[in-house]
Parts: sequence; C-alpha cells; structure tokens
Amino acid sequence: MSGPPWSERLARALAGTRPETWDRLAALASACIGLGLEIARVWEHASWASHPLLRYLAILVASAALLRRRSRPLPVAVVVLAATGLSMAFTPLFFLAYAAGRFWSGARAWQFAAVAVAELVVLTAIGSGPQFVRPGTVAGCMAVTLMVTGLLVAGTALRQRDEDRTRAALEARRLATDAVNEERGRLVREFHDLLGHDVAVLNVLAGSLQVTLDHPSPRTSALLDGVHEQCAAATEHLRSMTVRLRLRALEGEPPQALGEVLQRAVAQVRSAGTEVRTDPGFFTAYERLDLAAQDAAHRVVTEALTNVLRHAAGSEARLGLDLTDHDWTLVVENGPPPATASTAGSGGGTGLGLGGLRDRMSLLGGTLDAAPAPGGGFRVCARAPRNHGGTPT
Repeated sequence: MSGPPWSERLARALAGTRPETWDRLAALASACIGLGLEIARVWEHASWASHPLLRYLAILVASAALLRRRSRPLPVAVVVLAATGLSMAFTPLFFLAYAAGRFWSGARAWQFAAVAVAELVVLTAIGSGPQFVRPGTVAGCMAVTLMVTGLLVAGTALRQRDEDRTRAALEARRLATDAVNEERGRLVREFHDLLGHDVAVLNVLAGSLQVTLDHPSPRTSALLDGVHEQCAAATEHLRSMTVRLRLRALEGEPPQALGEVLQRAVAQVRSAGTEVRTDPGFFTAYERLDLAAQDAAHRVVTEALTNVLRHAAGSEARLGLDLTDHDWTLVVENGPPPATASTAGSGGGTGLGLGGLRDRMSLLGGTLDAAPAPGGGFRVCARAPRNHGGTPT
C-alpha cells in the first residue's frame, strides 16, 4: 500500500519548519543572490579596480537584517532601504517586500511599499536601478513599481489565507465546544433535577415518619436524625458535583476568553460555598501572561479548585500569581475543611489530574508541585519561564 503523494509529504514537512529556519534561509538566499549578481556585474565590466567592498558589506548587512523581519519591522525596513541606496543592490529589498505583506500589518506593509517604490523609481530614473529594467525610462519605473507591489500582494494573500484558516479552525472548535457543553449542561440539569427531587422526597418522608411516631425510641430517633443528616450531605454533594461539571464545561473556551473564563470559574466555586480569595492584582497579572501560559494557569486553577470542592468543601482557598522578568509562579492553596463538613468521597483521588498538569507544565519548561500544606490544607504551586513574545510558537 503506497503512502501519501510526495506533494502532501512535502507540504507536511514544510509546515513543520520553524519560523526561524525560514528567516535564516531568506537571509542566506538574499545574500547569495545579491552577492552573485554584484560579482557578475563587476566581472562583466571588469571593474575590480573600483573596490566594491562597501557594496558587498551593504548587501550582507541588509540580508542579515532579514533575520528580524518578523519581530522588528521598522528597524529592518530602515536598514534595508539605506543599504539598497548605498549598494544599488536590490535583492534584499525584494525579499523584504514579500515579507512585509506576509508578516506585517496592512498599513505598515503598504507604507513600506510606498517608500520602497519611491526609492526604486528615483534610482531607476537616474540610471542606477535594477539591471533587468531600462534606466531612465517610464517603463523601467513602472516595472520596479509592479515588482514591489506584486511581491507585497503575494505575501498579503498568503497571510490572509493563513488567517482565514485559523479563523475557520477556531470557529470549528467553538462549534464543537458549544455542542459538547450544551449536551453536558443538559445532563447536569437532568442529573440535578432527578436526584435533587429524590433526595428532597426522601428527606420529607423521613420528617413525616418522625412526626407520626408518638413516642419513638432513642434508637429510632437517632436513625431518623441520621437520615436527615445524610439527605443534607447528599444535597451538598449534589451541588458540589454540579459545580465541578460546570467547571469542566468552561475548559473548552477559546484562548482569547481565558481571563473571563477564569473569573467565571472562581465565581462558580464561590457559589458552591467555598470562599476563594485572590491576591491583589491576580487577574491583572494573569492577563499579562502569553496565551500558552494563560491556558496552563487556567487548567491549574480549575483542577485545584475542583479538588478543593471534592476533598475540602467549605474551606477557604487562595489564588496567588507572581510575575518576574524571567518566570511566573502560580499558587493555589486551601485550608482544612470545616469540622462539620462531610468527608464522604474525600479520599486521596487518582492523581490523574495533577499528572496531566505536570505534563502540561513540562511542555512550557516549568514544574508543578502539589503537597499537603502546614495546618491540614493543600498547596499547588506551578512555575514556568515567561515567554515575552506573547504567543506560543
């Protein structure tokens, strides 16, 4: 059985290439083509005596600037335009025209194109334009204008294609998440309504039986009191479980809404009777994290608060987030549950949730520690280096 066609295999391999690799290849290609054309021109005119080392250096500097074409558009544009005017070598400028449409915002890209076209038209008009156009002619000026514009439009079209694909993928994810959350919400409502009704009826029947008995024995009264307590505990467990299921439903929200989702998750836990205290500036610091770190921190908070509801309902939880120039540290800790709280179902758990969080933090180059806190509570601490780029790669 044959595998996928070579074109599909090539597309997959290219899709997995890191952006830094493409930048290096662009810089290398610009330097090789620019130096090759310059050497060919010098050889053709036998003008080695003119010592064109300055032009060679300008070509190398402009090509090296392409390494920062994504992150530093303004300095790169200034360097390439200046080097082009100095060396009369236009290869780096053409490479940057494509990169401007591919990676820069629309307004910035077209501003660069206008300056680049103006420079090329002036150089062409005075007879120092690219070798493939007729110097000092209207046709030559139009040719360089169309070349820069064409490269810019080609890069813009590819950028728009990628943005459309990203939007389509996010929309498909949102629709799938909405469908899952809708079904989960329906099951939660049915689960709450049916079991809540049964527990309420059982509690009423126990109360009625206690009233109808004229002189119940101490043992009978104790049994009926136990039924009342178990009904109350079952109602509390039902409410806690409902909140946990709703927290799980919030995990599928898109990354752009994680700050709002985290606040909703905290509100859900508070509505279940667990006080959640956030350190000053917690949500402000959270918004300063890049998207990958926000997603990881959101999962840590959700899992930790879910465990609080499961094992220490009624206790007080604290959320803290500390940012430095190099890393971020998230702490979720809670005290022991109240003495009156039921301990049913509060065993040690499977640990699968925390194990998944450790794997997620390791992908960011960080760690996650979870251990009992002094005084009977529990403490979860996640730490990872900061990515100042703002988006995951």
